[in-house]
Amino acid sequence: MYIERLNNIESIISLQNDFYKTHSIAPINVSNWTVSKEFRDAMEHCFRHSNDISPIDYLYSYNISRNMKDSVMETLGVEKSILTRKTCIFFPNNSLSIVNVCNMLQKMKRKNVGLLYPAYFSIESCMNTYGITCTPIYTKRINGT
Repeated sequence: MYIERLNNIESIISLQNDFYKTHSIAPINVSNWTVSKEFRDAMEHCFRHSNDISPIDYLYSYNISRNMKDSVMETLGVEKSILTRKTCIFFPNNSLSIVNVCNMLQKMKRKNVGLLYPAYFSIESCMNTYGITCTPIYTKRINGT
C-alpha cells in the first residue's frame, strides 16, 4: 500500500510538471497545508505569539525541537529543574490528534466548545462522538483569502 501511494505521488508530480510545461503556470496544490506568505502575514496579526514559530504554518511533530518541547512544558507548569527527566508528545497532524484532544476535553468534563472555521472536516463529528457540542465560529474572508 505504501509503495502504491508513493507511485501515486510520483504520478501527481508528473502531471503537475506536464501542466506547467503546457500552460507556463504551476497548478495549485489543493492538498498542500502550507499557506501563502500573504495569508500567513495577515492571520499572524490576529494572534499573540512568539517570533520563533508561526501559529499559522503547518508544523509537523517530528520538526519540533527539544527547546520548543521544553518551552511548552514550562508553559504548562513543569519546573525547569526536572525538564531533563520529562518529555511531551506531540501527536501527528491528523485524526489521531483530533481524537486525543476530544478525549482530553471529555476527561475535563467539557460539554460545549467553540470551533473556529474553516476547520478540519472530522473535528465536529469526533467531538459529537465524545458528547461534546460544537458552536461554529466562522472567520470572515477578505478578498477571497
